[in-house]
Amino acid sequence: MDSGYINASENPIDNATMLLYNSYMALWEDFDSSVNDMRYFLIGLYTTVSVLGLLGNVLILTALARKWREKSIINLLVGNLAFSDILVVLFCSPFTLTSVLLDHWVFGEVMCHVVPFLQCVSVVVSTLVLMSIAMVRYHMISRPLSAHMSVHSGYVLLAAIWTLGLSICSPLPVFHRTVDVSRAFRLGPPRRSKWLCVESWPSGAYRVAFTLGLLLVQYILPVVCLTASHATVCRRVWA
Repeated sequence: MDSGYINASENPIDNATMLLYNSYMALWEDFDSSVNDMRYFLIGLYTTVSVLGLLGNVLILTALARKWREKSIINLLVGNLAFSDILVVLFCSPFTLTSVLLDHWVFGEVMCHVVPFLQCVSVVVSTLVLMSIAMVRYHMISRPLSAHMSVHSGYVLLAAIWTLGLSICSPLPVFHRTVDVSRAFRLGPPRRSKWLCVESWPSGAYRVAFTLGLLLVQYILPVVCLTASHATVCRRVWA
């Protein structure tokens, strides 16, 4: 009697627990499948963009190398833009994709200082070269009969661009470090160490100043220059 009563009372609880467990497992399988689909999508997207970007810029450099004797300020700027875009492809896409997929940094302490610096320099140089091309083209169209910039001036401009890019991004290798997630958040002894490559500024004011300076050079100034130069060129062409 008693044992039969206990079994009868426990069966509904066991059935409810099993139903709840099965529903959770179904939700987890759906979530895990969605995460895997997103991973495959990101891998395919990053791979396609990287291959196309690398191949396109290599073809541009090859075409410019064949016409190396025809030196001009535009050819110098376009070649430098292709080279900086290759740096973007090599140092932005693979490291960003790996960090997103693995959810931690696996490239060590040295690369934590090098990679963010090269990413910043390549993007800043690409932006400044684009802005320079727009300004040179504006000068050629608005003043076609005046003397244009020489090749020597182009070398000076490129040296100034790379110096500015290296100077702007110089704090990044200094204020980057790897941190152990378990120690940083006091999660207890981990089974396997997971590291993150993070910025470590001495104060919030340094971070704000660097972010505002980068925003000015990478976004605000190029947008203003490109908008003004293209609008003026379009107006002159229509006139």
